[in-house]
Amino acid sequence: MVNDTVSFLDSPDKFKYLYDLISPLFSQLVVAIILLLIGFVIGKVIGRLIQKALQEVELNKMVRHTVGLRLRLEQIISGFVTYFIYFVSVVMALEVMNLRSIIVYLISGGVILIIILSIILGIKDFMPNFFAGLTLHRKGLLKEGDKVKFENVRGVIIDFTLNDVKIEAKNGDVIFVPNAQFLKSKFVKLKK
Repeated sequence: MVNDTVSFLDSPDKFKYLYDLISPLFSQLVVAIILLLIGFVIGKVIGRLIQKALQEVELNKMVRHTVGLRLRLEQIISGFVTYFIYFVSVVMALEVMNLRSIIVYLISGGVILIIILSIILGIKDFMPNFFAGLTLHRKGLLKEGDKVKFENVRGVIIDFTLNDVKIEAKNGDVIFVPNAQFLKSKFVKLKK
């Protein structure tokens, strides 16, 4: 153990002084790395198991039939669990290194900043498309399999989510149209 009263220059055995100084840090670093590796493996495995379990239950299909919306809850839930386990393992590794409070504050601040920026940037495109998608769903204006003419495109709706409409044109091209643009522009529902 390093003696706090003796400095490096005053120490009779400089190698032992450095060894006593670095040894606890090295062992803490090794334990922290092991915790990170174990946490990342556990997070990945548990995330995949949860996704498989939710796929067996057919959660996405149940939500689609119940609410009428296409949401990918299986992937969202399993991803959240995976990243939560990652976060816990990082916090545990930082605790071993006695850096938890400092790093957690920095990480938390960074995450909050990223979330705020993502929300601000995402809302500007997501919200109009989301509300337009709700309007299109609620009024029953569109559904998969409908033939439509939108601007210069004729085709069949092959997918209809809260954010966009996927149209397969006659030539086989697939066109993604944001719901807000689809609702603002004039479109014609063609007879089958």
